[in-house]
Amino acid sequence: QFVKGDDRIRKQVTHVPLLIRLPGKLRAGKRVPGFVQHADIVPTVLGRLNLKGSSRITGEDLWPYVTGERSNQRDHVVSAFGYVAAVRTDEWNYSAVWNREKFKGHYDAQLYDRRKDPDELADVAAQNPAVVQHLQSKLEQYISSGWDVTRGAFNEREA
Repeated sequence: QFVKGDDRIRKQVTHVPLLIRLPGKLRAGKRVPGFVQHADIVPTVLGRLNLKGSSRITGEDLWPYVTGERSNQRDHVVSAFGYVAAVRTDEWNYSAVWNREKFKGHYDAQLYDRRKDPDELADVAAQNPAVVQHLQSKLEQYISSGWDVTRGAFNEREA
């Protein structure tokens, strides 16, 4: 079973390793811990090309993590499929609708304990309301931090 859809956003489809290969094997084999998001890829590539990106780019250049100029202090990452988003931490994976105005259908928020349930198969949202509330606030904060730029759209013409 493919574990992706608007009713589930679990590690099987959201945990995407980031690999960067540079000419001359620069920093070959270097591993950098921490969370990164898909939105970080464009500014990282543009940074290596000494190009400035559009104002709609919401990610960050990850290269300072590779060079050791900065350490990755992120405690979570956000990903989405349609209008359902997931907030992943070391301990939890939480998913909920991020745009209720545009979402059509019903979706109950889901929470998975990544340490006790690494395959994310048992929803424990009902048993952990404080965690749900905390991660929901992180999701809302993430969405609102980019809203002026994206207005909830990936397509510039929709924004």
